[in-house]
Amino acid sequence: MIQNNGNTQACLFGLSAEFEDGHALLDAAKKAKEAGYDEIKAYSPYEVHGLDKVLGHSSSSLGYIVLAAMILGIVGAFALQYWTNAVHYPLNVGGRPLNSWPAFTLIMFEGAILFGGLAAAGFMFVTTGLPTPYHPIFNTAGIEEASRSRFFLVIQVQDEQFSLQETRAFLQTLSPVKVSEVPC
Repeated sequence: MIQNNGNTQACLFGLSAEFEDGHALLDAAKKAKEAGYDEIKAYSPYEVHGLDKVLGHSSSSLGYIVLAAMILGIVGAFALQYWTNAVHYPLNVGGRPLNSWPAFTLIMFEGAILFGGLAAAGFMFVTTGLPTPYHPIFNTAGIEEASRSRFFLVIQVQDEQFSLQETRAFLQTLSPVKVSEVPC
């Protein structure tokens, strides 16, 4: 609740429109972008092909980050094994070389997988803002269906073009199941 000169107003995050399928959500997102709305979020139980481009999400650098982490894991695992076997505690067994790199390959592979997985998990946490114990979208009636069978398009209050009555009327033209306010 926001106090404004003694008057109590409800805090509003945005307006949500609920759709029955992904095609309707994609069409609604396209029409919202064409209408000039920029602060748009979509919630879906599965990926809707083309929705990321409509909403303006750029391609991710995750692949490059994971590749760099995997190379770091390989180099780190090799360096650790080389230092332990050839420098710190050299042990000559049967005249074998101290730097027996073919024996190191299994641990180098495991180091690559470990570092790559940790980098991917870290990237996910940073880019998605997790852990987020509370988000205003959880206040939307029926939002639990977004993980099962419903599709939601939310136009946020921060959008320059947002007006409660006009945005509600616009969302009604998109033929949603229902339009509802998303309180903070």
